[in-house]
Amino acid sequence: MLLNCALPNTERAFILKRKNHKTLCESLVYLKDETSSLLDESEQIRFQSLIDDLQNNPDILFPFTLLNEALVESAQADNADGFKKLLSSFAFQRANTKKPLSVFPFGDDCFSPEQWQQCEELLISELSGKPYIKEPSNASFERTSTLIQEALEEIKRVAPDYFSEIEALVSNVVVVTSDYFIAGSSFAIFGLVAIADNHDFNMTVEYLIHEAAHQYLYNLSTFDALCSGEGLHTSPLRKEPRPIEGIYHAAFVLARIIDFYNNALVTETILPKDFMEKQIDHYRLRYKDAYDLLMEKATLTDLGRELLASSRELTL
Repeated sequence: MLLNCALPNTERAFILKRKNHKTLCESLVYLKDETSSLLDESEQIRFQSLIDDLQNNPDILFPFTLLNEALVESAQADNADGFKKLLSSFAFQRANTKKPLSVFPFGDDCFSPEQWQQCEELLISELSGKPYIKEPSNASFERTSTLIQEALEEIKRVAPDYFSEIEALVSNVVVVTSDYFIAGSSFAIFGLVAIADNHDFNMTVEYLIHEAAHQYLYNLSTFDALCSGEGLHTSPLRKEPRPIEGIYHAAFVLARIIDFYNNALVTETILPKDFMEKQIDHYRLRYKDAYDLLMEKATLTDLGRELLASSRELTL
């Protein structure tokens, strides 16, 4: 399994996701065993039922990575009441998300309001000011959902390897309305990608490629560190300064987008040629900024260095 190759690979993506599913199950089992003296019988049964649900359904992870992170935080803070409340309030309606790459609106009843609030906090945590995320209107959701499905079809036609990796790593897409948020995902909600309801077709395609690249690094970095470094640095993709790990993500994402557009330029596509060429030129400059910063400031692991070198080849 060539983890140091920046190109998408479906088999590798599925293997990483299965490894993360196993690790997540083990984490929840460990938490259940370690807190058994704090939980009454009904709470232990409830906890086990959640673990059984996850073990039997490895394709959708984001509700359980969200729960796991919150439970770990409560356990580390010795907050027994908070731990119990998280277990009792956890709600996940699997029927709403069974279809691969299904799209649903923020606030959908697949989650409880408290869980959606957790998602909002994660998605806006690194943005400046006080942005909000909320449920889109019905009309806005329908328009954006259609755009996402059309964008996925275009990715599948232009670059099947990119589509296959998206299919492996992205279980669901949530549509949001926001005053600032554009698109995003989080390490704590594996497989869930959020997209705002104000994009055109071209940018919807790009944001899906962008967020799938993040998902690959999230899955990879669970097992293998890529880099470390001190302080915050100018980001090639955001107004807000970012830690070294964020710069690494940005470089990888940019390389993937450049490679996707290069594929599209030699394939029949409805994406405009002038748009793609403009994006490539712009992102090559941004990639160079990120790459130079990483070479100067980052402490790279062997895997991190090799993967970065592979990403650089995609930009040439």
